[in-house]
Amino acid sequence: MTSDKRRPGLLRRCRPRRLLGGVALAVAVALGTSACHLSPYAAIVNGQVISQQQLDSELLAIQHNRSYAQRLQSQGLPVEGQGQNSFDIRFADAVLNQDILFSLIQQAVRHRHLSITPSDLRSARADLISTYGGAALFDAFPSSYRDQLIRYSADVTALEASLGKVSVSSGSLHRYYRSHRSQFRTVCVSVVLVPTMVRAQQAERALRHGISFSKVSRNYSVDPYLRANDGAIGCALPQQFSSRLGGRLGHALASLRPGQVTAPVHIQAGWVVATVTSSKPLPFAQAGPAIRGSLLQGSSNRVDAFLEALTRRATVTVDPRYGSFVAKGASSSVQPPSLPPTKDLALPNGITPNGNATSAAGG
Repeated sequence: MTSDKRRPGLLRRCRPRRLLGGVALAVAVALGTSACHLSPYAAIVNGQVISQQQLDSELLAIQHNRSYAQRLQSQGLPVEGQGQNSFDIRFADAVLNQDILFSLIQQAVRHRHLSITPSDLRSARADLISTYGGAALFDAFPSSYRDQLIRYSADVTALEASLGKVSVSSGSLHRYYRSHRSQFRTVCVSVVLVPTMVRAQQAERALRHGISFSKVSRNYSVDPYLRANDGAIGCALPQQFSSRLGGRLGHALASLRPGQVTAPVHIQAGWVVATVTSSKPLPFAQAGPAIRGSLLQGSSNRVDAFLEALTRRATVTVDPRYGSFVAKGASSSVQPPSLPPTKDLALPNGITPNGNATSAAGG
């Protein structure tokens, strides 16, 4: 999976695939509903309403998926506010901002007369499961929310393929797989995680002197999970490790044979020395998300430019309780309101004075 569009993140503003899972968040929007039929609104995008009820449903779906909510929390985006039955305003605005983006994508798909087939929806589900890191996390969302995410993932893929003039048909996927088999080998990886380069060099020397990886991990790693699991971090394509831990480590793993050890590599969490414990081919039946990511990788710049233009031209109205929508191309976003620092006091369908959004459906 070479394209980062398959690894969307809640805090990224304009890249659609960065809005769809992994440590990232995927959100849904109201389907072409007229403004006269829904009240109150959370936002209106070129006349298409994102209702308050719709936003509440999304916030609750994410909140009730406890494992995913905890993952967001660990990435610095708390879901719940400090008050009872409240959501953190940054979280609510991030979800609403992505609702707005997906409304624009949906409108573009309709305008370009792009059709979504049952096969496209099955592929979108596979892509989302890969993005979220497994079916267990994705299936913990309510079925209605999963269906929305699947539809929007399919819309994004259709738009990307159209803009990039790329085919993601079954035949195209088979041809790419046959001609790029070396890309589709999963590697099982163990790492030693330390805080400094000097400490990483010491761990590397210990490994090259024949001390077992499990012992070095127990003695050097600062992460208790790694110490308890001999440094094992799981099995995936090298490109997927790039998405999780950085391109330098993914590149190092791609050329590593089982039993070999990398030189120290800097990642966000510190410094690592890594080894591949085993490697095996990824069957075509499991490679679809990675192949689509590779085929669509070249569309990234076109999609970025297209979405920035859509955002600048869009007419977007946001309920003032959530702030305002500021259109600045790649940095377009819903900006929270300026509120006085008072005690937590939930307001109906709105925002607590300390900056927490409350759910009309309860939390």
